[in-house]
Amino acid sequence: MAQTSVKDDFDVARAGGIADGMPRVINSAVAKVEIPFGRAVTRDADGEVSLPVNAGEVADGVLQGVALTTHFTESLPQGGVTPASYKVGDMVNVGRKVRVWVEVEDTPTPGDAVFVRFQDGDLGVFRTDADGADAAEITAGAEWASVKDTVTGLAQLDLNLP
Repeated sequence: MAQTSVKDDFDVARAGGIADGMPRVINSAVAKVEIPFGRAVTRDADGEVSLPVNAGEVADGVLQGVALTTHFTESLPQGGVTPASYKVGDMVNVGRKVRVWVEVEDTPTPGDAVFVRFQDGDLGVFRTDADGADAAEITAGAEWASVKDTVTGLAQLDLNLP
């Protein structure tokens, strides 16, 4: 039987999983700190990536993208207790132009603003508001593509960073 259709969106995966089959831009850099899959990352002067620790790293274009899931690392947790992550010194796949599944702290809907936590919590996690002053907005190049999946706690985020 001939194939008559092509699926262009993937089922819910895990944080950092690519969510569609569209063209994308993925860069790579060395992890300066442990980075869980699906978290926002910034690049320092040495070219290494880490989690954001201040508002300027999110709002001022220092944000590099999202740490994408990889199967080429021994970072998968046993029993799923902790999030899978890149370890210090690992080569990180960083999605800059991509639709990706990310962990969210609240319940986004398409059209909501996109913020990234940089203090008092899980650094690099996404949300829809500043949570006081603990998260900063990605002012251009990011929008929610889906609502939060109630089973996984993940939502699709479209990134189109310069």
